Amino acid sequence: MKRVLASAVFACAGTCSAATIVIPIDQAQSNISVQLCISGSCDTDSSPVAGSYTLDLDVPSAPTQVSILDFTNTLTQSINLSISFGFLGAFNASGTGIVVEYASPGIPTGPASVNAGAFTLANVPTQSQGNVAYNATGIVCTLLSGQTPPVPCNSTINLADQGVQAGTVQGTLSVSNGIISLVANLNSTVPLDPANPDTGTFTITGTIRGSAPVPPPPDCPGDANGDLVVNAADLSVLLSNFGLPAVGPGSGDFNADGQCDGADLSVLLGAFGSSC
Repeated sequence: MKRVLASAVFACAGTCSAATIVIPIDQAQSNISVQLCISGSCDTDSSPVAGSYTLDLDVPSAPTQVSILDFTNTLTQSINLSISFGFLGAFNASGTGIVVEYASPGIPTGPASVNAGAFTLANVPTQSQGNVAYNATGIVCTLLSGQTPPVPCNSTINLADQGVQAGTVQGTLSVSNGIISLVANLNSTVPLDPANPDTGTFTITGTIRGSAPVPPPPDCPGDANGDLVVNAADLSVLLSNFGLPAVGPGSGDFNADGQCDGADLSVLLGAFGSSC
């Protein structure tokens, strides 16, 4: 399925009450680690990450709910892993073209509450791509070849064969000076051999950082606080600024004449109780 990096656009279903925003990953501040464990012994390697996250936010300027619509994490470097069992043998692996991505693009997971900027999305459908070429010697080779069905001691693992896994995405969202920033933490574990899950595991963890401009709100006359609903909260903003010079809806100036006055009150009352 083709994934397209686009600018922020509004997502409307009946009424426009949320915004979909694409946040590019900051490669300089994002990293994913891959850990391989076999028989209690582990090795880890890591790589910078490229890609993007597509989120659905209830109020982009001050989100209280978030859903995931898509993400793509592309490791920009190869992953090299080596587990030694001394004279008993070793397992060496090299992974290339590794991508960790959302398994259901366009179908939301969530919403989850955003509390003090923090959120947790559970059961996020995640899948991987890429190839891991490996070589097993000694007791590790014996272990693999003794599986049912047997696993060759030298082969290449296609990560797409691991199927869809349920992962967890924890993170934070913050908005400052018109920029929304995302920090997402990944945690997902897949079996080395799906047919023999006790053989070993790949665990993928990482911290993803990115930012994007907050999309401008749609034209919503009477909405002073940007929640796309015209109600008592907006009336309170207008009344607190009534009779004063004002600039923009945030200060109750809905007709852009530089004043918060009776004309703006008429706009608000005409839209009162509606959503945009």
